[in-house]
Amino acid sequence: MNGVRISRELHDDMNQRLAVLALTIQSVQKELGQSTPTYQALQKLYDAVSLLSDDVRRLAYQLHPSILDDLGLEVALQAFISDFSKWEGIPVSFVATDVPFSVAQEIASCLYRVTQECLRNVTKHAQATQVDVKLIGKDDALTLSISDNGKGFTVETMLGGKHGLGLISMQERVRAVQGTYNLRSAPGQGTEIIVWVPTMEVKREK
Repeated sequence: MNGVRISRELHDDMNQRLAVLALTIQSVQKELGQSTPTYQALQKLYDAVSLLSDDVRRLAYQLHPSILDDLGLEVALQAFISDFSKWEGIPVSFVATDVPFSVAQEIASCLYRVTQECLRNVTKHAQATQVDVKLIGKDDALTLSISDNGKGFTVETMLGGKHGLGLISMQERVRAVQGTYNLRSAPGQGTEIIVWVPTMEVKREK
């Protein structure tokens, strides 16, 4: 069973079962008074099921976002960024301009994974209160920029340390689709990552 299938099983099957369980709990609660111990116990169970559902959905996205195949890169990024902002409590803006409706799978996956990794790094290291994500299509290419107002860092020092492995991994992922990757950061000045990838084979939406 590959990552795509596992992701679909988690998202489509497990999450649906959890949704049914949550609805069943709410249905039973309607028959009870809110002040009763049983109602309160069911509310705790409902909250736990809701958290589990969020965790399952997050894991499914990490394995492979089915929405990326079904609705395209722009919609997939919008959905992930919205979920990320809700999960982590960090405001994230997203602007997409002239993005092709159809993007080659390896390119879409690359840009999606880079966005995931960047936002994870923001959560772990940046101490940021705002993140801005832009995806721009122009001249048979896509440019992805992700910037934050966090604490920033010295690029050379970061690349030489253990946390630099994630940055190097992103660089290699972008290089594999003939793209370029630029990282800008400085202590106290936030961080910006700019990725450019060619999309010569992409068919633009008419």
